[in-house]
Amino acid sequence: MPDAVELEEITRVYEPRRRADSWVVALDQIWLTIADGEIHGLLGPNGAGKTTLVKILSTVLLPTSGHARVLGH
Repeated sequence: MPDAVELEEITRVYEPRRRADSWVVALDQIWLTIADGEIHGLLGPNGAGKTTLVKILSTVLLPTSGHARVLGH
């Protein structure tokens, strides 16, 4: 059975609306594997990229680069 979650070099970069000359890196080359049946928590301070990661895993956002798989999809 495939891993429940597989992240390979997930990067997400945003261009702020107010300033076109600066970029915001929300996720920077994240690697993570969660085996089937494991339980994990996602903790971090405000602005750490937690919501961005969940949106990528739920296909609401596309990563700027890298690959994300949930149950092999």
